[in-house]
Amino acid sequence: MSEFSELIKHLNRVRRYVRGFYLYDWRGRDDYPERSSRTYDNEQRRVNSIFNKNVRSKFFRSKISNKREKKTSIMINATNIDRNPLFEVWRAKRFSKSDMLLHFIILDEGAKRGGNGFTLNDIDKRVNDMLSMENFFWNDYDPSEAIIRQKLNECEEAGLIFMKQEGRENKYFLSP
Repeated sequence: MSEFSELIKHLNRVRRYVRGFYLYDWRGRDDYPERSSRTYDNEQRRVNSIFNKNVRSKFFRSKISNKREKKTSIMINATNIDRNPLFEVWRAKRFSKSDMLLHFIILDEGAKRGGNGFTLNDIDKRVNDMLSMENFFWNDYDPSEAIIRQKLNECEEAGLIFMKQEGRENKYFLSP
C-alpha cells in the first residue's frame, strides 16, 4: 500500500483516525458512524500509506449485525523507530499556491490596515494587483471570491483573524 501518496487537505480528520487506530486499538467502519464508508476507506488508506509497516488489519464479528468486519490498528514499538511516525502525518499536509499566497496577503493586509480592518474586496484587489505585475511568477493564477472567502474563514477558524459585520460588509482584523 505504500504507493498511495495523496497529500492531506484536512489534517484534523486524519489525526482523528490515527488517534483512534493507535490509542483505541482495533477500529472499523462501525466506530465512525458520523462519516460515510467511503470516507473511512479513504482515511484508512492514507493511514496505511503513512504507517505501512505498523498497521495491522484483522477480521472480527460485529456485535451489531453479526457480520465479519475488518478492523485496523496501529502498533508502534518505540524501541524500533528512528523518527516520530506522527511527524509523517503532519509532513503530508498539503499547501496549494492559493493557500500560501492568500495566507501572506491576508496577514500583510491586516498588518497594513491595523485597527481599520480589511474586507474581502481589499484582498481581491491586492491579489489582482500582485498578479498584474509583469514579473510575478504565478501569472496563470486567478483566485475567485469564493476561494478568498474560504481562506478568510480558514484563517478565522485558526484564530489568526476575526470578523465583525459592519452594515452589509464583513470587516476582518488581525487577532491580538
